[in-house]
Amino acid sequence: MAKEVLARKRAEAAEGRYSTPAKKPSPLFEDIAAEYLQYYQANRRPRSVERHQMAFQALKPFFAGHRLSDISPFLIEKYKRSRKEQGRSEVTINRELAFLKNLFTMAMTWGKASENPVKQVRFFREDNGRTRFLTDEEEARLLACCSPSLRPLVITALHTGFRKSELLSLTWQDVDFQRRMITVQASYAKNGETRSIPMTVTVTT
Repeated sequence: MAKEVLARKRAEAAEGRYSTPAKKPSPLFEDIAAEYLQYYQANRRPRSVERHQMAFQALKPFFAGHRLSDISPFLIEKYKRSRKEQGRSEVTINRELAFLKNLFTMAMTWGKASENPVKQVRFFREDNGRTRFLTDEEEARLLACCSPSLRPLVITALHTGFRKSELLSLTWQDVDFQRRMITVQASYAKNGETRSIPMTVTVTT
């Protein structure tokens, strides 16, 4: 039976009547990105999702309308250059490229892409060694510009080092005045672990 099928297909090919099944076109960037963001939102912390959404909004105007198979290392380099010309920092551009790289990795897992072009693109080198503290004069000028409702948040940030998302996640249950400790819950902490910070006299007052 197999020989009969093979003979028939050969005859069809010789007569020009046989054609291979058409391949499905590669998905559009914006379509696979939407699927990826849904997956990411279901599996990651809210703050991480927010960073991914911001990266997508930056990438979308440039890559929308492109199919994944059309996104090459050369095109990604053009994106890097355009973002640099727009005045974006190298750290910001790296975060956007990281999103694109993760997107392609997941697309390959889902069988939607055959390769990851971002692996052939060099990220900017980041200098993470610089630590900067406000001087007393700078702190005074900053607080002078704050509204009455914003001032407590800024003071707490200055004396705890909490990020914006961590500050906004706090409830009164996270504040222990007896032990003078403020606790950020794991779901809002950057490293995914609950952490407690001692309150200074300025924060408690």
